[in-house]
Amino acid sequence: MKNVLRILFVLLAAFAIIFIVSARSPHDASIAESNNTNQQAPQTVGVTTTINNGSAEASYNQTVASGSSALEVLLLVGEEQGIDISTTEYDFGSIVDSISGVGVDTTDNKYWIYYINGETATEGASSYLVQDSDTILWNYEDAM
Repeated sequence: MKNVLRILFVLLAAFAIIFIVSARSPHDASIAESNNTNQQAPQTVGVTTTINNGSAEASYNQTVASGSSALEVLLLVGEEQGIDISTTEYDFGSIVDSISGVGVDTTDNKYWIYYINGETATEGASSYLVQDSDTILWNYEDAM
């Protein structure tokens, strides 16, 4: 009798294991794979760029490729809005020389400074990669 109960217990355990393993269908695996794919970084991001030259301010909403720099976004705004933007490339990155004819003034110590989400940027505009919903402010101001 003990042997019969032992055999029944082993068979019941085997059936339970087979049921659990077979319950995960290929359909479940494709759903899990689809969920992983959906968690990848977006291919585009939305950014708002504001340009303030000290006497006028204008904002532009852009959808740009993921991985775009703050400088690339500014240049895209310029291209799409017909705004003349000039930059100079250095070993350490690019500097914005002028926007709409308002340029660096070393006598008055005025430069184009940019901010990300209300904070002074801590890296060059050609290095900072924009994130979705970033707000970029280009402000013409005294650098001191």
